[in-house]
Order: sequence, then structure tokens, then C-alpha cells
Amino acid sequence: MSEKKIEAIYPLTFMQQSLLLHSLKEDQDQGFLQVKCKLVGELKTELLEQAWRIIMDHHPALRSSIHWENLEKPVQVVRKEVALHWTAEDWQAYQADERKAKFERFLIQDTETGLELSKAPVFRVTLIQQTATEFSQVWSCHHIFLDGWSSALILQEVFNCYHQLTEGMTFKAKATPSYDQYLNWLQSVDSEKTAEFWKAYLKGFDRPSLLVNSNQSNVKRESDFQAQVLTLTREESSELATTLKQYQVTTNNFLLAIWGLFLSRVLNEPEVAFGTTVSGRSIDLPGIENMTGLFTNVLPVRLSVDKSSTVQGWLAATQKTQAATRNFEFASLDQIATWTEWPGFQALFDSLLVVENFPWEQLSAGEIEVQEFTSGVTTTYPLNVIIKPGDELELILRYDAAVIDSEFISWIGENFKQLISNAVHRKFNQVKDLYFSIDSIPDIYLKHQQEELNLSITDKDTPTKYQPPSNSLELQLTKIWEEILG
Repeated sequence: MSEKKIEAIYPLTFMQQSLLLHSLKEDQDQGFLQVKCKLVGELKTELLEQAWRIIMDHHPALRSSIHWENLEKPVQVVRKEVALHWTAEDWQAYQADERKAKFERFLIQDTETGLELSKAPVFRVTLIQQTATEFSQVWSCHHIFLDGWSSALILQEVFNCYHQLTEGMTFKAKATPSYDQYLNWLQSVDSEKTAEFWKAYLKGFDRPSLLVNSNQSNVKRESDFQAQVLTLTREESSELATTLKQYQVTTNNFLLAIWGLFLSRVLNEPEVAFGTTVSGRSIDLPGIENMTGLFTNVLPVRLSVDKSSTVQGWLAATQKTQAATRNFEFASLDQIATWTEWPGFQALFDSLLVVENFPWEQLSAGEIEVQEFTSGVTTTYPLNVIIKPGDELELILRYDAAVIDSEFISWIGENFKQLISNAVHRKFNQVKDLYFSIDSIPDIYLKHQQEELNLSITDKDTPTKYQPPSNSLELQLTKIWEEILG
């Protein structure tokens, strides 16, 4: 690649390095995303394609690729110009059932095709005309370059640009800080202060919070991710909003606390840990909310259940504790593991809570109606609890059926939803009463708990079987981690 064609070269962040390793090591690339939506109206296809080209030129993340071969460390390369991978198809001649089946086959084939991380642009857009006024847009991209917030921002700009083009106007993008400014900010962070915070946050926590038997989860097998969806009615969702005002807690912190309470009940532990996603945009860098890239992060949540407290007091205390972590949300789980006493070979948790706060509601394309968004959330955790707030709150349980039984997931979904309802309707003033309001735990899971009873951090001295790097890239990344971790 000619230097004249390169705009910038950046080192990979911890999260990007992890995604790269997973992408190349696993049979199925968990970083591959399909961001889908339906467009309704008299769409001008050529103007939508033009809008994508304009926005691609504005965002370096859309002109980036990842390179690692013959390099000491993998890097992200931003090219000055790239050609948009755009495909438009017309399926109007097919019957409705044929179009549905054809679309499902397309999504499978598109996933199987995947993306080449070393060839920019590492995304493609497919527009399928279903009827005279209905179109399906599929944006196939990779998480190594973009997080959910960034995807929302880019689609906002694409549709805003499209609308302005239909009006004969010139699109003007918002000014944003450069990625160099973000990296400089990261380098200016007081790492010692960050390490001290996470050491204190996890100090004394000595039992992993695992829903999946650790022996079973360590067995090499092909993942089989499936999903179960539950929905709160409009009335229930409205009552939730009212309750949040009464408790004076945010949606995110309320659901975080209730999931922690649920885990505590299921695992029969007074203190639990699980993961949660943060936007990574709480840092002191003006304009970062408009930047696109991989800023989102997964942080550990340590939650204690004080059964002697009132529900309102406990929620307030939980929110205060979580607010403190936002000042250090840029630290990766790998870094946190090195700063704490937690053994690196042992998982701290295996469930992830995601409360989507992406600005989807602001999406519009002039006279074109934008409907049915799916953001393509993907993780490698066995259980992912994805919350989509709205007029009818959605509760999505995305789980690996290879290690978790679907009947147990159904039990989790129904009881977690019931626990939310109990808290919303304020049936119980005391935490202990809310805690015991969940139905009895299935016998099959009680057996699993007994198997896990002896698993604790005291096992950290037990050596695990060493697995050497299986290819040159893994060897390179292993050397990098050795330098970082000492």
C-alpha cells in the first residue's frame, strides 16, 4: 500500500486486540455484525448510495483496515479513499413468502461470507427492494471498528445526508475530535490511580459468578447462539418510568441492580459479579459523543445484596457505587485482571447485561420512515441480557445453547421479568422480601450449584493446561501481552 494513500496508522486498543484474536481463532467471527432496518416510502436509491459515499469519506473508521502480517504489532490503517461496497437488488417479482425465505437465506450467506479485516472498507451495504415502497437495508460491518453507539451515529448521518440531498442541499457533518486526540487523552490518564480504583473495587471478592458449569464451559465446542424475547406492555413500560422517578434512579442502574439481585438469588450468594457495557464516552474530551469507532467497553459490576435495607435505599447506594466506576470506564477487563488478585485463567462472570442507550429514536430520513432496527449485538458470553428501553421495553436473552439449556433460559426470562414487575409495582419495601419473591429454583440448577460449590479463588494456585499459540498471529499477540503484562 502506497504511503500517499494512507491517512493515518494507529495502534490497536486492548478491546481491538481481543477482537482480532477471537476473529482469527474462532470458527465463527463473533465480531461480524449485521445492522438491519426497513425503509418505507418512495426511496431514491441512487441518493441513498451517494449519502453512504459522503458519510464514508467523513468517518475514518469506515475507511480502516487491520494489518498484522510481517508486523511487530497489529495496527489499524486508515486510507484516504476507498470504494464503497454497495449492492442494490430488486425482489418485487417474488411473492411475500418467497421474499421472506430469500431474505433469510441472504442473511445466512452474508454471514458465511464474512469480512476481510485487512481490506478496506471492511463493510458492505445491501439494499433490497421488497415492494414499490418497502426496502430492506443490511449494513454488514465489524465490531473491531465500530460500537453500537457509532453505528447509530453513522446511520443518523446517512439518513440526514440523504434527506438533504433530496432537498438539493449540501450535507455538513458535525465537527468531531480526531482519533489522535482520543489516543493522546488515553496516554494522559493516571494509570496508577485507575489501577488503585479497580483494586479497591474488587478487593475481597473471591467467588466467580457463573451460571454455566465451569468444566462444561471450558470444553471446546462450536457456539450455538439463540435468543428468547420478552416484552413489557406499554402500560408496564410507563409504570417503570414512573417508578424510576420515584426511586430517583436511572433505567440503567435500576435494571443493573435488579439483575444483580436476581443473580444473587439464583447463585445463593450475597455478593455477585457480572459484566455490563458502557459507552466509553464519559471522558473529558469535548465532542467525543459524536466520534465513531470502538469506544464501548465491558466492565465488571460487583453487587452486594443488603437484605436488611429498604429497596429504595439499596437502589440509591448501588447507583452511587456505579457512578464512581464511570470515571475509570476506559480500563479493559484484561487490564483490570492484571491490577487485581483475580487469576487470569478463571472467569469472573459469564453473564453480560446490556442496556441499549443508542440514539436510535432520532433516526429519520425525511419522508422515508425508518423501522425495525436490529443493531447486531454480539458477544462471546454464554448469557447476554439485552434491554431495549422504549414504549414497550424489550428483554432479549441471547444465549449459547451449546452450554445453557433453553428451558433454564425460559425460567430466567420469566422470573427476571417478574422481579422487574415486583420492583416496579413496589410490592415489597424491603430488599429481603423482593429477593424471596422469585419462584423456587429448578432442581436441575440446584444440582449445578452443588457442583460449583467448591469453586473459588482459592483454586488460583491450581495450574491450568498451557495451550501454545497455534499460528504466527497468535504468537505475535502473545508476545505483545507478555510485554504489557510483564
